[in-house]
Amino acid sequence: SALNEGRVHGLGRWTQDVSLHAVLEVLESEGVPAGAYPARELTAKEREKLSGLYLKHRHDRGSGKSEAITGMEFGIVEELANALKASPVTVVEELAKIDALPSEAVKDVLSEHIQALTIEIMREDNDGILSLSTDTAETSLPTRIVKKWRELGIGDTYDELENLLGKKLEEYLLKDFFKDHSKRFMGRPIIWHLVSDKASVNFFVLHHIWSYDRMLLLRSKYLGDVKRTLENTLATETDERKREKLMERMEELERLVISLDELSDGSYLPGIDGGVAKNIAPLQKKGLLKYNPLSEKMVDKMLKVEW
Repeated sequence: SALNEGRVHGLGRWTQDVSLHAVLEVLESEGVPAGAYPARELTAKEREKLSGLYLKHRHDRGSGKSEAITGMEFGIVEELANALKASPVTVVEELAKIDALPSEAVKDVLSEHIQALTIEIMREDNDGILSLSTDTAETSLPTRIVKKWRELGIGDTYDELENLLGKKLEEYLLKDFFKDHSKRFMGRPIIWHLVSDKASVNFFVLHHIWSYDRMLLLRSKYLGDVKRTLENTLATETDERKREKLMERMEELERLVISLDELSDGSYLPGIDGGVAKNIAPLQKKGLLKYNPLSEKMVDKMLKVEW
């Protein structure tokens, strides 16, 4: 937990006020967080263990058979770090060195790790709606992920993870996250990437708490914030070409609002009991998703199901 992270990182200061015995009791009861372990060189035996654990995870993931690595529940990187008592940065760097793992496999590790962190962040959020940019009053998703990385002890060295990922975190979230997440969940993603028709407006929403009321909240509060940001920028911009671009974004935003309004007529009443396919099909049909997780046949089938 974040509280536990703080306790461990402040261990030296802590021991001035409480006994070592008390500190050990906390660690024994709550466990040592991955961020407490140092970045270090692994021994040959540890590298062999790392390779074995990860390759087993890749073989078993999604089948429910993996015992050593539970994957998406806490994040594969954090679990491997705890298993080896080494920093998460060490784990990613060492995976990149394993001959048996192609670069795509290392990206796969990081993708699953980012998915796990995002699920955790979305569940912690009050309404399960997060912007991928800074055009709302709330802290953006990329900023929250970086905060989680710092809690894991990665600190400001996360650029090393981005190098292995092959792109910046923001770019990955915007372009690849939803497709990877949809495939990981076999076409039934629990985080949805809602997007305007030219992709200048991007939000993640959590299926577990997505509802008619959440859709209205997205439309009124969050898209309202985006509109105010654009209007404020437009009011002070004097360059004609930039003003033209801002006006195009305003029109794009309005088209997204209209699409949500059309779904707000009572014909779309999403709820967790309906399942992912039924709840996401109307959004896919409207072209509101970054990637289409359902087949056209499945969309047509789900649109015939009564609410």
